[in-house]
Amino acid sequence: MADSNTRSVKTVSNAIKRQRKRQKTKLIRRWLVRILIVTVITITIFGVYYLDRSTLFRVKTITVSNNTILSNQEVIDVLDVHVNDRMWLIYDFLQQNKVSDVPSIESFSYKKQNNVLMITINESKPVGVRNDELLLANGKTSPITPFNNHYRMTLPIIRGFEEPQLQSRLTESLSQLDQTIMLIIDSVTQHEVTYDQAQLWLILSDQRQVFSDFRSLYLLNNYPLFVDQIASGNNCIYLDATSQSARSARCE
Repeated sequence: MADSNTRSVKTVSNAIKRQRKRQKTKLIRRWLVRILIVTVITITIFGVYYLDRSTLFRVKTITVSNNTILSNQEVIDVLDVHVNDRMWLIYDFLQQNKVSDVPSIESFSYKKQNNVLMITINESKPVGVRNDELLLANGKTSPITPFNNHYRMTLPIIRGFEEPQLQSRLTESLSQLDQTIMLIIDSVTQHEVTYDQAQLWLILSDQRQVFSDFRSLYLLNNYPLFVDQIASGNNCIYLDATSQSARSARCE
């Protein structure tokens, strides 16, 4: 009986020792995991810190392409990007609001390659020059600067059409013309007649005159097809969208 009790005590004692050993092992393992997690986090923080401080992920060069209205520096200033900015914090979809008040920029995109930030601009098409401004296809205007002053040589001079609605309709009509046609237009003047206060009076580089309303102007794209058929002395051309035709006559 005594031996049986002794074995029972030993069995219970061994069971307690094994349980304590398992608990101690679990505790040690738990602390090792915690130490490992803290170590990994610490190494990660210091790694990110030193990488961020280094030039490895910083902008070294900024390029701008497809811009003809705003200069490279003007685009960079608008987007507020700089050399040494963090590459991983620059995303175009987060900065679209920066160009919302810039008349000439329709959209833009970033491309990152090594440490080069490449900016591509999508601009509204310039369709005319009025005083010291470019008239744009979106109905807005942009100041003429030394960078875009070359447009004075290739775009028609606009006279009149100061009212916002007329300006918008004019730029929409001009944007429908082919580039080859735009190059032969010297000027577009608001010509008021009894039936239309916004008649378009165009002077071409060959000194012919074209009269049209907004919706008929696109017919001027056919000018190369009918110019040789114009009778001598008929230097005034009238466009009519209703009949889809152009007629010529002597200027009054």
